[in-house]
Amino acid sequence: MSFSAEFLQQRIAEAKRLVYERVEYQEGLPKPTAFVEPEIARGWALLGWLGAFMVGLVLIWGLVRLIGLFLGSSGRGRKNMEVAKVIQPGLVIEIDWERIRSLVASGEFASAIHELLALTLAELERKGGVVLMPHLTSREIAREIPMPTAAPEALQGLVATAENVHFGRRPADEADFQRCRVLHDEFVARLAAGGKS
Repeated sequence: MSFSAEFLQQRIAEAKRLVYERVEYQEGLPKPTAFVEPEIARGWALLGWLGAFMVGLVLIWGLVRLIGLFLGSSGRGRKNMEVAKVIQPGLVIEIDWERIRSLVASGEFASAIHELLALTLAELERKGGVVLMPHLTSREIAREIPMPTAAPEALQGLVATAENVHFGRRPADEADFQRCRVLHDEFVARLAAGGKS
């Protein structure tokens, strides 16, 4: 019996050794709590954060514009701020009356009306305290720049005649020029009187 007891003890010792070897092996394995995030998952997470950041910027931009609309003046006033800036000396076009008179004397009424319109717009810059942006048409200026009461109507009449003569190729006569001269004088008088509309 001693042989079989000795044999059993050897078998038990061998089994213990195998168990201990397995335990040491298993302790060397990575623990399930130490999860390693795959590279692709980190990329998607970064993309998600970037998207959230962009959405946040767009929302802030929209909120600032909305607040600006409520705190600013009316929509027309907002447009005026885009097209009319503080006057800067020296940017006003110089057009003299002698040139206009010589055009009228030579019968070039269409050119005289065009020069008179340019002179009127120069007066708006000089006395109205605005700088007219070069991309604006005279019609846009008459419609969008804040002016004294009844001045826009005078400017619009002058603009309409100048457009008909210049773009519509309608022949102009002295009566057209005189009508434009009256509108110019009325516009300048209203401009000098002040009082924005």
